[in-house]
Amino acid sequence: MRSMTGFGKGLAESDHWSCQIAMRSVNSKFLDIQLKLPTPFLEADPLIRQGIKEALGRGKVELTVTFMPIFDTLSPIVINTAQLKQIRELLVSNGFYRQIEEVPLQDCLALSRDWISQEEINVDAKEIQSLAQQALQEALQHLLAMRDLEGANLKRDIEKRSIGLMTLLSHIESHAEDALSSYRQRLLERMQNLMDDLDIQAAKQRIIEELAIQSDKSDITEEIVRFRSHVVQLKNTLEEKEPIGRKLDFLLQEMNREVNTMGSKSTVDTITSTVVALKCELEKIREQVQNVE
Repeated sequence: MRSMTGFGKGLAESDHWSCQIAMRSVNSKFLDIQLKLPTPFLEADPLIRQGIKEALGRGKVELTVTFMPIFDTLSPIVINTAQLKQIRELLVSNGFYRQIEEVPLQDCLALSRDWISQEEINVDAKEIQSLAQQALQEALQHLLAMRDLEGANLKRDIEKRSIGLMTLLSHIESHAEDALSSYRQRLLERMQNLMDDLDIQAAKQRIIEELAIQSDKSDITEEIVRFRSHVVQLKNTLEEKEPIGRKLDFLLQEMNREVNTMGSKSTVDTITSTVVALKCELEKIREQVQNVE
């Protein structure tokens, strides 16, 4: 089981360039990839996206590439002497200096930096692709390791809470039959008294049958059985290797539906309070599941 939360960093270098990739992921319903690439790496966009898709199933992924030349391959600085002379002449003609030779470079830089530039170094596309792939694989390796570690922590927490669910369910089950019998008896006694007072002997048997039907609608045995089955499915799903976040979310919806039905059917305080506790535990598990891939 893997979390959707993680961080990873990868570094790759060639004779000329240094490439660093930093990526982080958080929970999301789908795989959402957001890339920040320097201009030379724009052509590597499909390669990077494909690598992420192959490694991750879900999550919002933010990736940033830092691309720098190695020191000894820095491009040479170029000075536009004609433009520099023009700036100096401008300063002299406006009375700041008497002669061109007196104008310092710092004043020229303060007025404009366009006269000094750095030559562009040609970047080989194949070299970029190779650097991107190397740095990406290292970053993904670290990201996945963190997601696996966080996933293991989530798994332990959900397993622990699953045990709590079964404990609460057993408490409901131990009171369900007594609560149902008590409910039936109260209904029968009340209707019996009403029929005796009204002397409705002809309809007596029919009313008793209807009461039996109504009391059966308060039986939560089926909900208990289905809820227990869902808990078993939950535990089994935690052992699966593929992404299980959506499956867990669906199971929790079904479990919550069964609990709501138990609560609506039962009027016994003991069961009602336990149903509330069950719903609280399910909500805590649901919050954890939001981070599961």
